[in-house]
Amino acid sequence: MTGNRTGKKVFVAAGMASGSGLFRSLVRRGYSISTGVLHENDLDYHVASALGACIAGCPPMEVIGKEKVNRALELARQASVFVDSGFKTGALNRPNLELVRAALNMGCAVFSLRPADELRKGFGRDAARITVCQGIPQLLDLMEDVLR
Repeated sequence: MTGNRTGKKVFVAAGMASGSGLFRSLVRRGYSISTGVLHENDLDYHVASALGACIAGCPPMEVIGKEKVNRALELARQASVFVDSGFKTGALNRPNLELVRAALNMGCAVFSLRPADELRKGFGRDAARITVCQGIPQLLDLMEDVLR
């Protein structure tokens, strides 16, 4: 079971072990996955790597820089759908929120496992353009509706 499939491409903004189960579910459904920016010591990095995902990575404990964000954006542009795994944000990975904003600006279908009130706080009016999902099963069902 690997993410290098010919199915539709999904980009997942993940980290802090928030994407591991999602990656597995996507691959089981035949999707090709890409993700980032992930620290190389993060569980998500290891799971995505084992599943054959394209990963924008960075060294452990390094603040995610513009170059890494740009690499992740390259991967996101190739995807049919963008998913925010609801990763916890801190000083090191806060730039990953830029990926969500960029996906919205690209007109990409954006889905999120983040609570709606957190999205409204972080994205203001743009939060209305993000499909909030209550869990992975709902996310997969809603994604498939969009991708048909």
